[in-house]
Amino acid sequence: MCWRVCGHEWSEAARLAGVAVVAAADLVLLLAAVVWALLSLSPGQGALHFLSPWVSRTRLALLRLAALYPVPVLAAGLGTSLTLMADLTVPEWPLRRVAAARGRRLLLVRCLAALLLLPAPLAFQWYERQVEAVAHRGLNLELHRYPYSAPGRAHLHGLQYQLQCCGVYSMEDWYNMDAAQAQYAFLLQTGSAGTLPLTSHVPFSCCRRYMARRCSTKDVRLQVARLMWHERPCINTLGCVPRLRHEAAAFQRYGWLLLLWGLLQLPAPCVPLRLFTTSMQVAAWRAYRRRRANLTKPAAGYLVTAALEAIERRPSQ
Repeated sequence: MCWRVCGHEWSEAARLAGVAVVAAADLVLLLAAVVWALLSLSPGQGALHFLSPWVSRTRLALLRLAALYPVPVLAAGLGTSLTLMADLTVPEWPLRRVAAARGRRLLLVRCLAALLLLPAPLAFQWYERQVEAVAHRGLNLELHRYPYSAPGRAHLHGLQYQLQCCGVYSMEDWYNMDAAQAQYAFLLQTGSAGTLPLTSHVPFSCCRRYMARRCSTKDVRLQVARLMWHERPCINTLGCVPRLRHEAAAFQRYGWLLLLWGLLQLPAPCVPLRLFTTSMQVAAWRAYRRRRANLTKPAAGYLVTAALEAIERRPSQ
């Protein structure tokens, strides 16, 4: 009898399992969206934190919105999935009727959430281009005013140290600063230059972290030329713009994943809407029949209801 009951209730269990799979996918994507948003917005480490001195408040707000907007959309989708799962296990007849009516509205919300996921690649592509353009302009500005701007110098060192990069596109940018070198020569003549590594050295913020040997910022070109093929230089040779572009490109790949998930959901609610409505109507009708039949054993849910009905109809020995 167990196999007959389980086979009889497989359609209801399959619908419940399908909604559970969708809820699990929503949860994974939501966690990924939260992680990406934290990586982009976290103070001291996020890309937008380092770019904030070089952009206006309006553009910075738009960049933050582009990084955060998948979070509420995915949260709404996860909420609808969890509510549908709860409605599929409602046992009583009046609650079944309410759940059936609410399920239609929830699936419409689900369709709207899927539509809002479609422009995710465009938003993340705009985010990537803005990050690259702002980083290119801001880093070149800080390099050219490096000798005479203490706040800019500190910000540049913090960016290079946290992102493990050096220069705009490579460490060679520290050797191609004509304006900064001219300003440094002027400061040398006036006797107020101090120790600023502009001509043949790079700053200590270009050093790699967690290196076994001591980091030397002098004659970096010669150091790199003398390295063996299996050795890593103690200086970060990659520039900050490629580093930020790499992070933004990973963000855009996540946007394409959201687009695929939205496209998969758009035709899906049409089928679950019919399945859910039919399932709730059939379950409500069975619960109504149970109430009128005056059966004494209570039913905790739809699956249990069918099992109890099968037990009640078993002939007595």
